[in-house]
Amino acid sequence: LQKKIKLKASDKISGSGELKNMPAGSQYSAEELIRRMITLSDNTATNMLIELLGFPYLNSSFKEFGLRHTNLSRKMMDFQDRKNGVENYTTAEDISYILEKIYRNKLCNSFVSRKCLKLLLKQKARDRIPAQLPRQTVVAHKTGLEAWVCHDAGIVFAPKGNLLVCVLTKGVANSKVSKKYISNIALEVYNSYR
Repeated sequence: LQKKIKLKASDKISGSGELKNMPAGSQYSAEELIRRMITLSDNTATNMLIELLGFPYLNSSFKEFGLRHTNLSRKMMDFQDRKNGVENYTTAEDISYILEKIYRNKLCNSFVSRKCLKLLLKQKARDRIPAQLPRQTVVAHKTGLEAWVCHDAGIVFAPKGNLLVCVLTKGVANSKVSKKYISNIALEVYNSYR
């Protein structure tokens, strides 16, 4: 986690995050890149981590974790690969499975699980699952947004029982519509636990 990775000019990509605006040559620990990837959805940080670890390692790790329908085939914002049919895939089942493992302290071990949960609790985007929930509601979640794709998945800590919400949308051009849809579902689920 403390390994230093140098930001190259070629690493910088559009979309979410701040690293695209930082000077080439800046160095970041792998742990800092992970934090930026999770809490800020920093696409440049994500791609730097993909470059560091490699597609084969990441995909074999997904299988070891028990994710049966998740595959990483291209870097973030690589629309040329996407246009050529190279796509990343996951399912609500896989995302929910990994979130439950984190929640139950069973992802690798309790130390790793707690570290993951802490990161998810620091998610800055509040425009999906938490958007319509009471302000004090604690949500540990991860958003995703690309052209025609908008997601949010997380653990909602509710007064009468914690719950897991995972909504993955595809094919809607206006992300505001998807975000509203996700927040509506989260509110419905939350209200069913009151």
